Amino acid sequence: MNASVMVALGSLVLLAGDNPDALLQADLKQLQGTWVHVSTEQFGVKRPEPRTLWVFEGNRARVHFSDRPHDVDVSNWRFRPEPINHLLTHQFTLDPAQSPKALDEQTEYKASKTLTSPPRLGIYKLEGDTLTICLAGYHDNGQRPSEFTVAKESDRASTF
Repeated sequence: MNASVMVALGSLVLLAGDNPDALLQADLKQLQGTWVHVSTEQFGVKRPEPRTLWVFEGNRARVHFSDRPHDVDVSNWRFRPEPINHLLTHQFTLDPAQSPKALDEQTEYKASKTLTSPPRLGIYKLEGDTLTICLAGYHDNGQRPSEFTVAKESDRASTF
């Protein structure tokens, strides 16, 4: 399972009642905008991510990758989401009424324009301007993770 952490740029924190639709709408609203993908943990190893931005629009997140051009000074370089650096899009189905909050994720690669199948099962949490997603790996045998941990022998991924 992969675990990753992202930090929101200008996110809005909302509180919702116990109404599942209100919880969903509140989480979707909080996710909207641009997030910086900070790190990923897999096989028990946490590593920083290269310049990666996730741009959430509705239940989809466009993922943009970029490296600083060799001829641009780091102090003058600003990474912006551009069509040229858009590689893939994640489509999410969220269920914030579960504990932990659940998500199903499918990926659409820019070149193929089709969603992967079947959906990857995962969990997520929103804490202020930090989003954590933990997706099941092959060795989870189709089971949704129940916690945000990644063991050394696990291909589960946690994204921060």
